[in-house]
This record gives sequence, structure tokens and C-alpha cells, in this order.
Amino acid sequence: MASNSAPLFRVEISTASLLAVDPWPHTRESLASVAQAAGRRQIASGLSLDRPGRAIWAELLPSSGSKAPQVASAAVNPACMQDPSIAQAHRQSFDVVRFIPAANCEHFLEFTMKVNDFDTWMAAFDQEGTALRAKDGLIDEVVARGVDDPGVVHLVFLVSDLEAAGRAVRSASWLCFSPEASVAEPPAFEFFRWTGAGTAG
Repeated sequence: MASNSAPLFRVEISTASLLAVDPWPHTRESLASVAQAAGRRQIASGLSLDRPGRAIWAELLPSSGSKAPQVASAAVNPACMQDPSIAQAHRQSFDVVRFIPAANCEHFLEFTMKVNDFDTWMAAFDQEGTALRAKDGLIDEVVARGVDDPGVVHLVFLVSDLEAAGRAVRSASWLCFSPEASVAEPPAFEFFRWTGAGTAG
């Protein structure tokens, strides 16, 4: 069986607790400008539907070579903490191993989990198939694995039916796909509202 671990590109996922949600559009634009100046590109952002005041954004990291994408520092970007609307921020780098471009939806589901073996988990994920997840209102978009810990999996699903997806992932039977998935640490599912990407204009 072919390995599913060859990275397509590397991203940095940042999450933050906001002191106030209203300034988020301006804050997001500022973060995108800082990223752009550093040769990075903000490719997604959102506000949590599950935890008010929590924001997420993703940046595409530039490649520092054909086989060695840039590795992000674990330190939080100082520009984040200088913004008065951000109380706390955390970031983590992932290698994207599958990306299925699709039309943007208003909502998306994004979460990180720990698996015992990535390839075993990926085989179970593929066996379940996109059609079954689509019945729950979830459209496959991103599968990524941690740069520092390859057993950490990050998933993004676009949500075509928020109500159906919410029922599915909160069901006891929907524990990250199947028992064969070798999930070591069940994830905390979190839905987000899309708030754009990059800088305006």
C-alpha cells in the first residue's frame, strides 16, 4: 500500500482567544498583511460557532527547497500579541498530504487529533469514503499531519448542512470514522464561520 505521508505543502494553523469579536475583520486583515510581508499567505480564517471569542486562521508557508518547506517557529507571532483584541494565541505547523479544492461554504469543521499510526488511520478514513461523510453534510477538503509529531492529524471539512453535521459529530457512534482508525486521543470537534482570507484588494 502506498504511503499517504508525502507532503503537498506546509501550513501553519493559528488559534486565538479574542477579547472582543467586533474588531476581528480588522485584526484578520492586519495578520494577513504581516504574513504577506514575511512571504507567507493567509489562506483561511474563521470564528468559532462552538466557543465564542475563538478565532482560527491558516497561513501557507513558503518552500525553502523542493523537499524542505519552511518550518515555523513554535513561538507565537509577536504581531498577534500586540493586537489589543487578542488575549492568547497558539500555532502549530502541519504538512498537508491531501487537498481537495471545493467551493467555499459558509461554515467549516476543523479539528486536530492524535492517532497511533497515520497510514493505518488514513486507510480507515479512505475506506469509510467521502460519500458517507457527505451524507452528514461534510465535504472533505484537507488532511494534514503534524510537522513535529507525525501522529497528529489535522482535518478540515467544508459544511454543506450545519444541522446534519452537528448531529453527526456529536453522536457517540461518530468517533472519527471507525474503530480501525487507531485514534489515540479523540478530537474536540469545532465548527467555524468562514471570515475570509488574505488581504483585501
